[in-house]
Amino acid sequence: MTESRVDEPGGLHPAWAERFNAKDVAGMLALAEPSSAFVPQPGTQVIGNDVAGALQQFLDLGLPIDMSVRHVIRAGDIACSSSTGACGALGPTGTRSI
Repeated sequence: MTESRVDEPGGLHPAWAERFNAKDVAGMLALAEPSSAFVPQPGTQVIGNDVAGALQQFLDLGLPIDMSVRHVIRAGDIACSSSTGACGALGPTGTRSI
């Protein structure tokens, strides 16, 4: 799909959402560190080869995701970003249902 490089920390979540909506698991994984974890639901953490399967389960639902960056905190070469997101069909108010 698109290049995996994200030049600014605030661009990570929008790039991930773009790949999610394109159903590009490899593209989503390319944005993560090999040893990173994914939390598909509260209390559940997957790592390594299990991450691709967990992402695919979300993609199999066929629902789009919207993400908006809330905060980016930088300390040297490290950054932490926080986003809000919603996944699901648009409801009558124009918001995602899940």
